[in-house]
Amino acid sequence: MADVYLGCLIGGVLFALVSLLFSSAGGHHPDAGHPDSGHGVHLEFLKPVVVVSAIAGFGGAGLMLHRLAALAPPLEAAAAVVVGIALGAGVWLLTVRSMRNAEQSVGYRLAELQGKVAEVVTAIPARGYGEIIVQIGGGFTSRPATSVAEERIAPGTRVVIVEVEEGEIRVVPFE
Repeated sequence: MADVYLGCLIGGVLFALVSLLFSSAGGHHPDAGHPDSGHGVHLEFLKPVVVVSAIAGFGGAGLMLHRLAALAPPLEAAAAVVVGIALGAGVWLLTVRSMRNAEQSVGYRLAELQGKVAEVVTAIPARGYGEIIVQIGGGFTSRPATSVAEERIAPGTRVVIVEVEEGEIRVVPFE
């Protein structure tokens, strides 16, 4: 049984090293297995990193129990399975699940800007375009804008985006 444990441990470590070396090589599809990717049932706890961690944990725990504890082989294997499952669950909680919760899109639609407060960075002439900066999520974006009232708006003025029509942003001073 020690050979099975050793094989699982070595296989898990080798998989981890190979994954580390080739993870940035682009050999994976970023949406594979994503619930919106149309690939059917999505079981994220069966991701390779989780399964291999569980197998490596099983192998390492089994090897240690085999060498250090005087347990019957079935009890030794059962304890190794429990440790492997616990390690896999820990990897899932700490990496897969937490990364899923950390994902944030930097994309936005122009229509989402309507009603937001922005700041003029380049003066908006009475008839023409200036530039505003507006906060989107955790960052900022700058966009060309015009004055609704067709009056000059100075840099540093806080404005409200009142219209977004055909890609054109129209603002009024914020009061």
